Amino acid sequence: MRPRRSVVALLLWVLLGALALPNPTWTAPLPLEPRPVGEEPQIVRIYVKDQAQVAALLALGLDLLETRGPDYLLALTDAKTRATLREAGYLVVPDARQSESLARFRAVEAFRDGYHTVAETVAYLQEVANRYPDLAQMVDYGDSWLKIASGHSAGHDLWALRLTNRAVPGPKPVFFLMAAIHARELATTELALNFVAYLVQGYGNDPEATWLLDWHEIWVAPITNPDGRLLAEQGYYQRKNVNNQNGGLCDVPPTISNQYGTDLNRNASFGWSNLPPGASGDPCSQVYAGPSPASEPEEAALEALLRSLFADQRGPNLWDPAPDTAQGILISLHSYGELVLWPWGFTTNPAPNRADLQRLGDKFAYYNGYLSCQPASCLYPTSGTTDDWAYGVLGIAAFTFEVGNAFFQPYRDISRIWQENFPALLYAAKVAPMPYRLVRGPDTIGPRSISAGPGMPVLVEATISDVASGQQPIAAAEAYLDVPPWAGGVPLALSAADGAFNAPVEVVRGALSPLDIAAGRHLVFVRGRDVEGHWGPVSALFVEVTGTPATPTPTPKPTRRPRLSLPIPTTAPG
Repeated sequence: MRPRRSVVALLLWVLLGALALPNPTWTAPLPLEPRPVGEEPQIVRIYVKDQAQVAALLALGLDLLETRGPDYLLALTDAKTRATLREAGYLVVPDARQSESLARFRAVEAFRDGYHTVAETVAYLQEVANRYPDLAQMVDYGDSWLKIASGHSAGHDLWALRLTNRAVPGPKPVFFLMAAIHARELATTELALNFVAYLVQGYGNDPEATWLLDWHEIWVAPITNPDGRLLAEQGYYQRKNVNNQNGGLCDVPPTISNQYGTDLNRNASFGWSNLPPGASGDPCSQVYAGPSPASEPEEAALEALLRSLFADQRGPNLWDPAPDTAQGILISLHSYGELVLWPWGFTTNPAPNRADLQRLGDKFAYYNGYLSCQPASCLYPTSGTTDDWAYGVLGIAAFTFEVGNAFFQPYRDISRIWQENFPALLYAAKVAPMPYRLVRGPDTIGPRSISAGPGMPVLVEATISDVASGQQPIAAAEAYLDVPPWAGGVPLALSAADGAFNAPVEVVRGALSPLDIAAGRHLVFVRGRDVEGHWGPVSALFVEVTGTPATPTPTPKPTRRPRLSLPIPTTAPG
């Protein structure tokens, strides 16, 4: 466990007198002490009869959760909010199981147990960049609202980590993973850091991590709302950033029903609205959309970064689909509810790429066990969200994962949540070259090799499965030595182990001749195709060739790198 550093030395807030002013003068930040002990917040069920009542609740700007029951919405409330709802005629019933997680949490204990603070997260990214300079690069992509408003005397830089083997030239497809745009959703940052650790510590040791960093560019932004996150570290249920210049007289310290700031996941410049359903024009509401699209520097900087990484692959009209050859994928990690959400959020109408977005969402849900759905249909409408912007503006296959079952998830649960979500994140990285097309094809599972000894052929074997991709029979499989198919690799046809390709699951085999391959360790890429002609993503394995070719060109093994000193709770499953 790490020693607890003083939160007072880190924190930010404005003078109480300045909060009431439309344009406060930033003369000194006001630290907030950890949330005082008093009446605990409560998660309640608000029973609804129809969509009209759902819309009326959304109009109140409540702190609704990303999970619900068949005839009720769940909301995080205080006594004032519960009284208001009951006065309005709603049946409001405490949910004891959901509320239990609130009662267990204390911010100080959680960060002492293992959660990374904002400062520790930045330090961790810097350590990764220092230890793996050929694989990792820190990128300062903007400033937080408080840093700008305070004249750089407080607030934060906005940091992302670019991960790729810079010795392999690009351009490369991009997978963008972001977390903690809602400050209180603590588990999301830990998952993002775990994925970083898997990639850099796995390079040269794990074939999947190795080929992904060689041939892809992976960006991780673990805290996209750092100002708000500092308040969450003290136990406040801060969701938004800390912008207090949009009017209103909001509570200080922040309460569940009333707090300054803009909801950055309602502030995107696509699908933006400050009217219900989906957002609020009340500056004190948890879902306040801001005064205008991308009004917040955190959101504007994020959109600028994404524009620099992804080409615009979709037409200008709402109904224009992205081509199925479009590159790139984005996942925004949220908590909680155990959901995989895909566009659109602001309407129940289908997105132009609805079929492939749903296929991808269903595939992620196959791996993590969550429910895959369109938020406007399975939860409630949302507007100005990151995934709607990424898909709506650039055509990126974009998704939200609602992980875990609490905002302030006990740290002991992080290992389980990582184990659940690692396969889905790995799959997302694999399909980044053409997610809309690759999701239609079969998966390659457990590629392995068997060597009979020096000078003997190396047998490559894998399982090709279409179970989660439509149950189509497998029609073909291929292996590629060192160079993947999209980079000009030469295919080696693999055969069905039972003699015929005729089932949704096939074991495939093929032999690599050591007479044609330099001695040493090599990457082999394997992929499969179904009867409808859809190739799936590759999986990779290392093979050791021990024979001596006529003109040997040894391939040295990658250097094993020291592990990071800052703790990451788990390594990759398996």
